Amino acid sequence: MHFTLSVERACTEMRLETAGGGASAARRAEIAYYVAAAAVNLARVASAGVGLSDELKKRVLATFLTLINLRENLDRAAKRCVPSLGAVQSLVASASGIAIE
Repeated sequence: MHFTLSVERACTEMRLETAGGGASAARRAEIAYYVAAAAVNLARVASAGVGLSDELKKRVLATFLTLINLRENLDRAAKRCVPSLGAVQSLVASASGIAIE
């Protein structure tokens, strides 16, 4: 239970960080690594063969959903940070002094 609550809290903080657009590419990579590691740990706990109560099963599933939502938020943030091809061409052209038609 403590693990799921700590993952939920961390995901909330990271989601707010990425939603604001303040996360660098390196930070987004750290967050992606955290999501993967937390999901693996959660899967190990959930499938350890120990009988889990219905309440704990619900918490595990809710935490997986939180991790999935953070990953989707992270993907959207990465797409916002990638400039369009036209913007890149304009930037290259203005830096080199070449007109692109």
